[in-house]
Amino acid sequence: MGQLLWITGEMRLEQDGFVMTTEDPVNGVPRGLILGRVTAIANAGSSSPRAEVDPIVDFRALEHVMVLVEALP
Repeated sequence: MGQLLWITGEMRLEQDGFVMTTEDPVNGVPRGLILGRVTAIANAGSSSPRAEVDPIVDFRALEHVMVLVEALP
């Protein structure tokens, strides 16, 4: 189990939603790789929400992980 950090209150978090990669051509990371699933959300309406994530990949084998999501209009 892990926790997402650096989440803004403007982002839409959903229970059972997926955490996915965004495209990073410089580092060779494709868009849409599923990293985990949101299992719990605390302080969802606040300026500093927290999301617990059940990882789908073994993070011990990764060197860098960056999760970016599109801001809502």
